[in-house]
Amino acid sequence: MARRMLEIQELCEEFPFTRHQVYKLVRRVKSPLPHKKIGRNLYFDKDKIWKWFDMQPGKDIDDIGI
Repeated sequence: MARRMLEIQELCEEFPFTRHQVYKLVRRVKSPLPHKKIGRNLYFDKDKIWKWFDMQPGKDIDDIGI
């Protein structure tokens, strides 16, 4: 299966992030948003974003009993 690479606009459409939040998350020292920078453009691997998202602190639906 081919890897699905997203540009920043596509990432914002598929995940609950604004462009400002993406830039802020990319620059985080602890657990930055996984990305590749080619020239001036950022690219994101959709599978790696989901893994990163699942590792972030917070409660899942399973944790709160819904």
